[in-house]
Amino acid sequence: MNLFWTSWIPERFCLSGIIGLLIYSSLAETIVKPEYRLGQFASTKSIRFQETKTTVFSQKDNDFPAGPFWSSVTPSYWASTRRIRTAFRLWKNPYEMVQLSAGFTRTEWTTGLCILLNLAAALMLRVSQSWFTVAKRTGAEYSLLVLLSVMGQALMIQSTDLMNFYRCLELQSFCFIILCSFDTRSLYSVEAAMKYFLLSAFASTCRLFGTGLIYWSTGQTHLASRSSLLSLRSSDTLGLTETPDILQMSDSPQLSLQIGIWFVSLAILWKLAAAPLHMWAVDVYQGSRSSVTLLISTLPKLALLGFWISQWTPLWHSTFGNVLVFFSACSRIIGAFGARSQTHLKRFLAYSSIGHMGFLLMPLCASVGAESALLTHFLFYAMTSLAVWGLLMWPWFRHAQTSATPIYLSDFAILWKTHPVAAWTLARTMTSLAGLPPLAGFLGKLGIFWWSLNQGQYALLFIALGSTLVSSVYYLRILRIMYLDTPKEWNSINGRTSTSAYIIAFCGRILLSFLWYSSPIILMTQWRSSGIVPTF
Repeated sequence: MNLFWTSWIPERFCLSGIIGLLIYSSLAETIVKPEYRLGQFASTKSIRFQETKTTVFSQKDNDFPAGPFWSSVTPSYWASTRRIRTAFRLWKNPYEMVQLSAGFTRTEWTTGLCILLNLAAALMLRVSQSWFTVAKRTGAEYSLLVLLSVMGQALMIQSTDLMNFYRCLELQSFCFIILCSFDTRSLYSVEAAMKYFLLSAFASTCRLFGTGLIYWSTGQTHLASRSSLLSLRSSDTLGLTETPDILQMSDSPQLSLQIGIWFVSLAILWKLAAAPLHMWAVDVYQGSRSSVTLLISTLPKLALLGFWISQWTPLWHSTFGNVLVFFSACSRIIGAFGARSQTHLKRFLAYSSIGHMGFLLMPLCASVGAESALLTHFLFYAMTSLAVWGLLMWPWFRHAQTSATPIYLSDFAILWKTHPVAAWTLARTMTSLAGLPPLAGFLGKLGIFWWSLNQGQYALLFIALGSTLVSSVYYLRILRIMYLDTPKEWNSINGRTSTSAYIIAFCGRILLSFLWYSSPIILMTQWRSSGIVPTF
């Protein structure tokens, strides 16, 4: 029992932080503060009684939401520090074991992914502080929901049972639905939350239906047992073993098992925004706040891909083989051609994310051995996304708005004259997303291309190279806008906090240098991928 509680120290530490933040937010909301309602500021100075005894409020501070208001900067700093300490406890945790009746398994692979997940969440919380300070539109519940979603994602990575995986994924979806709808004054935010909620419910139904079919066929939901059963059936078909109990089984359970695996896989691919299951991503990315879009575009992909590699790969390849090539190719094609006509920054980056999802699916088309290439590419993609969205969360002032963020690609016109350092940083990140040297994004794509070439996936490799060539055009278009175009309207940029600036500069330095000094990352990813539990 003592070993059981000791092995769960990182999770208990994370849960205690969530409870502490919940108590803090409850106490903070009880403090008497000025009331903001109906977009108008109510105070004794702004109230005047006319002859009709009706109350008229001044238009001062009409950008504040309804209800008591207080800043979310302190809870966000506290939550990000908590994420770093949780990652440190995971790193110092010496136990690798099976937990909760084999419902969760902690290995070097899952521990490494959980450390990366917590560090990424901490950096994303800190890089958003400049926007939080200027906009003043969030409370402590934002940090609370981020902590809950990260906890669900960490448990999802360690899940070895379909029911545990379902609960963890639903916890993440619940948090993101609320985060998408934070900006209640924006119809785009409401639309994003509704689409994410309705389509998440549909994906959840598919996942539950598939889990039910798997349980009906086999009587279990444990993923290691499923892999063993499929391996035995395959051997029996080849005449290598004799298993009378399996021979007596009819074809109907086998068909239902395949259908169940197919539905669960579709639900996972929907969460990954892999084409043609990407319909929700563009509108959700556009309607959500930039900080929420940054979270949705990175952290769930890390958790779901980690779960797929460690637990789901044997089931998928035993039943459907290389069908994943279709989803990878569709993601690359739609991501390459969908962004060419976009003028909205978030929609542009949404299609870019779909295209990169095609790259991340390419290593999964092989049965084993490509985990290091996938993790290397994801590390550079996450760093690039952190820098890009950090720049997009720069407080941006327009002639018709008090505060905003860059909305259109044309907002970056002549940026090299007004903010040359920002223009140089954005040029580096776009070049890295395009996968062009000398940026580190080239290294991530090179590893995936090399692995696909060794596996003989020539058609998929040809599609990936063609889509990379097409996507390079619209990535380089950002550079043309910054250095050559003339602005159509007036706008200016406010100062950033030093923490956000340091994080963006750190990511830019890594992208600029790790193509030539990549040995630590390559060795680390190979070491972590060697800790995957063999499930065949």
